[in-house]
This record gives sequence, structure tokens and C-alpha cells, in this order.
Amino acid sequence: MSFLDKFEQSSEKMFNKIFSRFSGKELKPVELVTALKKEVDSKIVSISLDKKIVPSQYHIILSTADFDTVESWGSNNFADELAMEISEYATSQGYTFTSPVKVIFEENVELEKGNFKIMSPKVSQDEHVVISSPSSEYMIDVNGRRYPLSKSITTVGRSQDADIVIDDTSVSRKHIQFKITPEGVIVKDLGSTNGMRVEDHLTADALLLNGNTITIGRSKIIFWSK
Repeated sequence: MSFLDKFEQSSEKMFNKIFSRFSGKELKPVELVTALKKEVDSKIVSISLDKKIVPSQYHIILSTADFDTVESWGSNNFADELAMEISEYATSQGYTFTSPVKVIFEENVELEKGNFKIMSPKVSQDEHVVISSPSSEYMIDVNGRRYPLSKSITTVGRSQDADIVIDDTSVSRKHIQFKITPEGVIVKDLGSTNGMRVEDHLTADALLLNGNTITIGRSKIIFWSK
């Protein structure tokens, strides 16, 4: 069950308690998803008969009350889940992104509770498509950038030879690897200098669960599975 499903089903009572403290319309996660999808559809740019690109960054402008509420939900995880929802929707529609999808929450003191705005930059036909809609079953977020695990083994480190390069001097040249196995994804330390932590536990390898956080050096990586 996804983060949004859990939000809508198991946390409904909690939301009601939170929103009952304020007057006005309640902000619901499903409304944000619907609005984001409309924003995606409104910004389509066709670059060929079979390729359409859409923005990769979306700003959700909230009132102070709603911004504080989203913070109490866990804004980073919520933003990541919304980004995955957008990615999956875009894939189903045949859209392509020019970079990893990112959702950002912003506060506007002039907005009334329950009202929000969605903003995204325009894309042009001249933009180079570097990352398409993710089709991999697994994905990682590295310091705010999202990467599908599309290969059986993906290395992460400071070296330009790594599959995913991290600009962090506390990270080894090839620090860790993600390996897709029949049992799931296993993350393994490649003999790094500073080691690897999974959910703040120092370990040499681990079978990952959806939402696990891996720390290498000063960098945090979040693992997602569909």
C-alpha cells in the first residue's frame, strides 16, 4: 500500500482532528494529486508525433495553516510520494520529463486555509530530454534527485565512473551498490571509508524495504518500491 493510500485510509481520523482545529475548507491529499495531474496536462509540449514533454518541477503554494499541517504529516515523504504519483501518471499518458520529478511545498501568508496553487515552469521544444518517465519497479532519491534503478546493479559514489555520482567529499569513489535480486533490492557497502547506515544502523549490506533511508557520508538516499 502506498504512502498516499495509507494517508487516505489509516490516517483519516488523525486528519479530522488536525483540521478541526481550524475553520474553513479542509485540505485533502487527493485534491493535491488531482490538481497536480491537471497541471501536468496543461503544460504538455509536443516535440514529435510520439513524444510529449512536461515540467519536472512542481510548486504547491499553501496557506500558513495548511503548510504547517503538511509539515506535521512529514512534508519530505509526502512530496516524494506526490512526485511518484506524477511520474506514474505521466508514464500512463506517454509523457516524458526533462529531469527527475520534484515537488516543493511553499507557504503564502495571503492564502486562506484550504486554498492552494500549483505552479510549474514552462518547457520548450528545445529542451533536451535526459530522464524519461521512470518505468523501473524501484527508485532512489539521492539528495533530492530521483533515479530509477533500471539496471541489475547500480553503483553510487563520488567517482565519475559510478552510475550515480554524488558531489560529497565524505563519500568514497564507489561507496555502495544497489543489486536487484528475486528477493528484492540489496544495498551493499563497497569497502567505503566512512561506511553505510541503513535506518541509522551501521551495516555492510541490507535487504531494503520501501521508504528505507540509507546514509553515506553527509548524503541521504531514500529507497522506493512500487
